[in-house]
Amino acid sequence: MSQHAARGSKRRARLLLVVAAAAVAAVAVGAILSRNSRPQDLPAKLGDWIVQRDPSCLDGKPEIKRSRPSARPDLYPDLLPHAESLSVVACEYLGPVTVVLKFGSRAELTRAFAASKDARSSKWCFTGREAFDGSTLDPGELETFCRRLRGTIR
Repeated sequence: MSQHAARGSKRRARLLLVVAAAAVAAVAVGAILSRNSRPQDLPAKLGDWIVQRDPSCLDGKPEIKRSRPSARPDLYPDLLPHAESLSVVACEYLGPVTVVLKFGSRAELTRAFAASKDARSSKWCFTGREAFDGSTLDPGELETFCRRLRGTIR
């Protein structure tokens, strides 16, 4: 092989490496942008879905209050001691409100709800190791939101 052909071959190989690196970088950036443009946790998803249904909610954004379950003994007191985290997604005044509880596992969620008398006062959507209530959501919202998550109504 001539020197000229060898140099051309090396240039093509370098060009292919540059193109491959650029393609990998573009895929990585796309994945990051896609991930950052979608809500990652259940309370954020519910907040976005509530806004779609009720645009007047807090000027377009429900408030998400995250706290330790022990900080809110007024909400489902016999259920909260078993939860890992608590979020309240709420609109201003009398708008939709939902309580999101996260447990250590799906089994812990199931046991906690089976033993809870407080949780029986409203319907809940179970999705993975999280659950949210529908007591103050507009009619049909619990079912709609739960279906989007491929959850189960209890």
